[in-house]
Amino acid sequence: TVLEEKISELEGAESTILMASGMCASIVLLMALVPAGGHLVTTTDCYRKTRIFIETVLPKMGIKTSVVDPADVGALQSALEQNKVSLFFTESPTNPFLRCVDIKLVSELCHKNGALLVIDGT
Repeated sequence: TVLEEKISELEGAESTILMASGMCASIVLLMALVPAGGHLVTTTDCYRKTRIFIETVLPKMGIKTSVVDPADVGALQSALEQNKVSLFFTESPTNPFLRCVDIKLVSELCHKNGALLVIDGT
């Protein structure tokens, strides 16, 4: 608790939660931000274990998923326009190919279409 409070103070954050691993943080984040019946879009370059979770566990919880190439902004735009997307989850740089996502552009697209955007920067 002391470390979480110190990090919050340093970052100017409302609160901080420390997790045992990055995978733990990703799972908690996805489950907290995507409701049952929601739709999540991720990228082909997503960390393999995260993508397995997204493609195999989330659908069992009533969450639809789509996967797009991180360089194909048109595919993301189509997914956002054709579905009620709750969240776009990507990495930048991506893992394992180290491709960078145009954060400003995808942020504008997501917000325009009412979707949250999460970018894992690890």
